[in-house]
Amino acid sequence: MYKRVSLITLLLVIFVVAVCSLSFAENWPVRPINTVIGYGAGGFTDLVNRYLADGMSKVLGVPIAVSNMPGGSGGIAAEYVYRAPHNGYLLLGVADSLRIQAVMGFHPTTVYKEWQPLIAASFDGVISVGKDSPYKSFDQIIKDLREKPESLTLAASSPGTTWHIQSKIMERDSGLKFNFIPYPGSYPAQVAAIAGDVDVVHTGLGEQIDLIKSGELRPLAIFSDKAYNIEGYYEIPPITQFLPEVDTKVNCWIGLAFPSDTPEEIKDKLEEAFNETVNSDRFKDFVINELNGNVITMDAEESLEFVKQQTSIVSWMMVDIGLTTESPEKFGIPKQ
Repeated sequence: MYKRVSLITLLLVIFVVAVCSLSFAENWPVRPINTVIGYGAGGFTDLVNRYLADGMSKVLGVPIAVSNMPGGSGGIAAEYVYRAPHNGYLLLGVADSLRIQAVMGFHPTTVYKEWQPLIAASFDGVISVGKDSPYKSFDQIIKDLREKPESLTLAASSPGTTWHIQSKIMERDSGLKFNFIPYPGSYPAQVAAIAGDVDVVHTGLGEQIDLIKSGELRPLAIFSDKAYNIEGYYEIPPITQFLPEVDTKVNCWIGLAFPSDTPEEIKDKLEEAFNETVNSDRFKDFVINELNGNVITMDAEESLEFVKQQTSIVSWMMVDIGLTTESPEKFGIPKQ
């Protein structure tokens, strides 16, 4: 009799928990949401996520606060969000460093198991020279490097960043070889090119745009398969115009992420609010005209597959160039 009562009690508890969980997901959200960004205020990740929060709050009907928690290339914020309840009230503002956080030891989670990303925008890298450089075309760069590998210095931000990885992809696919000079950020790398301390700089278009318009930097190629027109100034040719073999899929991207085991009803509501915001004219105008970026319109499944692909490519490339602290295999990251 006692065992029968205990079984009935257990079943009732399971039923109540299931009903409460369903009700919770159906009524979500009922209180403010917080987006935690793993980088400092004022950068592209911060700016894009503040626009996302503003737009999504209008759709969801609750405020979305944004806070910055820089450190460990986003790993500290990832730890904070992942340790919290997976109930949709704490979101992670992410950039492309999400794809290397496991192999670089920033945080042992990946999109293969733990995260569902939603990608909002991407930003292209540009290869430029200073205004006093003798190089007027990327063809001249190629010619000199073919004749004498490593004869030209290329500045970019620290190893493992998108611009460094793009330069390594360019070298891998084309056989060119620069003498890579790392800098602590894009701005000092650009200053070095302007001053003539390095021959070439590879950083983001949005980071270079004012220097291009002022004439301090001369863009030679954009890391893309499409040209980019800066109205009234330049049409920057794509790197594939000079090196058609170069794979341009790896770029800088920004978006949101939340734990992959978040209840499906909540995930659906987040995706709906995200998509409505990203497709708004206001968001598009901000990303395209103010940040000189590209708006990405992918659903959750497409975003996940996109980031999985980039995680595989970049993680294994980090192994090839000796920058990883862990093997991608440890985290279930396949080699493509």
